[in-house]
Parts: sequence; C-alpha cells; structure tokens
Amino acid sequence: MNDKYLIAVSAGPDSMALLNIYYQRKCNIVVAHCNYKKRKESDLEEEYLINFCQERKIPIYVKVLDYFSKGNFQAWAREERYNFFKQVYQENNCNKLLIAHHKDDYLETYLIQKNRNNTVYTYGLAKKTNIFSMNVYRPLLSKTKKQLVTYLEKNNIKYFIDKSNISDDYLRNKIRHNIIEKMSLKEKNKLVKEIKELQKLKNEELKIIKKETQNCLKKDYLIYNKLRQSSMPDKIIFYYLVYLKQLNIPLSKSRLFDILQQLEKDTNTLYFNNYFLQKNNGFIYLRNLNDYHKYSYTLKKLTNFTNDYFSLSDKGPKRAEIYVNEDSFPLTVRSYEDKDVLRLKKGHKKISRFFIDKHIPKHLRDTIPLIFDKYANIISIPQFYQDNVRNKLKTGKYVVQFNLDITNIIHFRKKVKNGNNT
Repeated sequence: MNDKYLIAVSAGPDSMALLNIYYQRKCNIVVAHCNYKKRKESDLEEEYLINFCQERKIPIYVKVLDYFSKGNFQAWAREERYNFFKQVYQENNCNKLLIAHHKDDYLETYLIQKNRNNTVYTYGLAKKTNIFSMNVYRPLLSKTKKQLVTYLEKNNIKYFIDKSNISDDYLRNKIRHNIIEKMSLKEKNKLVKEIKELQKLKNEELKIIKKETQNCLKKDYLIYNKLRQSSMPDKIIFYYLVYLKQLNIPLSKSRLFDILQQLEKDTNTLYFNNYFLQKNNGFIYLRNLNDYHKYSYTLKKLTNFTNDYFSLSDKGPKRAEIYVNEDSFPLTVRSYEDKDVLRLKKGHKKISRFFIDKHIPKHLRDTIPLIFDKYANIISIPQFYQDNVRNKLKTGKYVVQFNLDITNIIHFRKKVKNGNNT
C-alpha cells in the first residue's frame, strides 16, 4: 500500500523540518495548518507556508480559528485542531497523520507527567497512536530540537519562532529552559532509556487493565455494578476515558477518586471541557456536547411526523398535548435561546432558570422542544409547562420527547439539522 501522509505544520522549526524531509523523499503528502490569530506573526506564518507549499505543488489546507476567550484554550484548540485534521485526512484518503514532536518534547512531556503526578500509561509521547480514528505517527522522536534546526539551516529552509515559548509562564517552558536545554545529548539518551524501561512495565499493567475494562463494558457504556465490584475501578475509569474515548484531560489520582465518588450517586453528570460523563440507570457513558445542536421546525398544520428530538403524534402523555387558539398558527417548535421567557400568573421566568429549577442536565437543555405560537409566545414545553389551556382548543396531537421523561434521561438522540415541516 502506498502511504498518503497528512502533515500538521505550524511553520515552526520542528514541523518545517518534518515537511521538508518528507517532501525530499518524494512522499505523497498533504499539509494542514491552523491559524489561531493569537499572535501578530500568525498571518505571516500562514502566508509563508502557503507559498512554500504552492511552489512545491504540495496541497495545503488552512483553518482560521477565532480567538477563544474563556475556559481552557489548550483543550479547545486541540479539539478544533484534530477535528480539522480529521476532515482533511478523510477528504484526501490519507492513512497516516504525521506530527512533528521530537526527543525534547518526549522528555518534557515525561517530566511534566512526573511533576503533576498524573495517572498515565504512556510515558512521554507514543511513536504511534490513534487520535480521532486517525493513525498518528511521530517520526522525529529520535531527533533533538538542535538537530532539526541544524537540518533546516543546512537546507536553507526558513522557519518561525513562537515567542510565547520563550517565557517561563508555562510549566512546559520552565522544564524546557531550566532542564532539557541544559542536558547533554548523552544525558538525554540516558533518560530516554530509563523511560523505555518504565514503559515496558506499564505495558504489562495495561494489558490487565484493558481486560478488566472489557469485562465492564456493554457496547460503549460502562456497567456501574461491575465497575464497583472491580479491584481497580480508578484504572478502569482512566482507561475508558483516555484510551477508549480519547479524552484529553489530565487525570491525577485524586481526580479519579473524585470521579468515582461522584458516580456513587444514583444519577450524576460530570463535565470535562466539551464532554460530559453521565451515570444513569446503572450505565456510565461519555458524550460530546457538540452532538446536541439547536434546531427549529415550523408547523403550518398538525401533521404526524418524527425527527431525532421529538415526534408529533396522536398519542402521548396528557401534559404533552398541544392546545392552541384559532390564530396560533404557524407554530414553531425549537430549542431554547437565552432571550426566551415564560409567562407566569405573576410575572415572567427565564427559560434557563426554569431548566435549572426542573433539574434538567445542562447538556440536554438544547434538545427540549419549546412550542411557540405565531406571536412568539411559549404555549407549551411538553410534560413541563402548558400555558392557560382552559381558553384554548384541544388538538388531540402530542409532542413526545425522545430524550427525557419528567425527571430524567431515557434516551440519547443525535443532532438534527434545522428544517421545516409543512
């Protein structure tokens, strides 16, 4: 099989060396570049890289990402970056994604793991792994940063330096400047050897954990009772989140213990960046918040139909029946927006507050259908709210939710595109 490589390139020395090496080998390559717009040099780097690839007839894809101003930027950036890589990877039928991590990155990552006392089963960085269903390779782990820069200078290849890496504001930078850069090549190779010996021991332990995790799985759910009966529940949770679900978060022993304590409750939801871990009806599962998109449907008449969030039918719970005035149509059935409010006997209440009062999990609030009349008044939230039904006509039609009963989740449904039903 002839390999087709997607190469992640930032225009820094590491990725420029990787790109030029595979170009000189006449490999079948495609380039992906992310511009986060966080530095004034970002656009110059993008322009340079586009010109570099065009001159060599290398296909290049660029993703411009808006500045992210809240939460964990690194976690968000990684998620966006790898989603973009996956899109390009699939569109071009690539079979390998190449990342330019080198020996210094490998050692830095190991020392960070030690410093944070994180639970890990891969010390440093894996030469080969799978991320977002892509075969990911790090072919430069045997090379130091200095060796890569020397290679670029010999080949007269321009590269850019990210100035944010110069300061000691981040732990990785501190370790790089105060430890790694002061080590000789002999000292680095000695530490690499030590890490590989530790990895052999971890690999044996990982085989046992994998087997224990498989015993607790049903499809992609963990069975809580089996997890609780296991002698290594913390390690199973770690394996499930990091290896099976590829969740990119640091998990210390204390954090894993806290997760297990939270899961002791009959029903609970834990949030990790763009993901949530849910325990319900004896099962534990991880889901992506992005699977729950907003939606909107227009109903000019009440005709039975079904979508991924609700159905309009002739049967359903009493509190799910639609009551209308003669001039209510067209109705709109959609997910909530921040501006939405309910009319109450005394005053109004924001929908966001209403959901909190009803103990509806955060990740499901976008999926609950709100029914509006043509004047943009909420006339129903099926099973939760009906607006003054005494003065309205009974239709005999019910909006039945797939994802909730009155108190909790009964099913998960995937996202649905905005649409109309007329």
